[in-house]
Amino acid sequence: MSTPWPAPPDPPPAPAEDVPRLAEHAVAGVVTTVALVLLGAPLGLVWAAVAPRVELVLRGAEPPVLVERASRAFVDADVAFGGLTLLAGLVCGVLAAWFGRRHGPAVVPGLLAGGLLAAYVASRTGRQVGRDAFLDAVRDPGGEGRVEAAVELFTPEALVAWPVGALASFAVLLALLTRRRRG
Repeated sequence: MSTPWPAPPDPPPAPAEDVPRLAEHAVAGVVTTVALVLLGAPLGLVWAAVAPRVELVLRGAEPPVLVERASRAFVDADVAFGGLTLLAGLVCGVLAAWFGRRHGPAVVPGLLAGGLLAAYVASRTGRQVGRDAFLDAVRDPGGEGRVEAAVELFTPEALVAWPVGALASFAVLLALLTRRRRG
């Protein structure tokens, strides 16, 4: 049985010049990801410097006890992390829109993946600052007194602040630049 309509024509082959452009866009996305991930560790050090610490009491072989159980340090550390990563994301998105706008959509996956990975690296780096001294004090069987400890990130949702900030500022700045160019 035959159909009354002819088969659709084959699509035209992609111009040879499009292949290098695709590779160039892919490289832009990868470079964006790597650049953001490399910013994660320094931001983690900043977070460790500004985040509040908790104080623990050591009593020999007993487990350490929080001095202030209702400490706001846990919440404040998450807020500090979220604020720092949001700010970093906003700055990264502006830079990506300014320098990477000719790559357009290729930069977006780099901002998303790079922002998530950078936030994760920042949370792990910030957590490690001062950890060895704290563990040495806790492991000392005769150790008594007070010791400060860094607070870990308890809200994993804070990890999305970096990519959200980056994507938001990228989209807004790209829209403004496009509108200005057309207008």
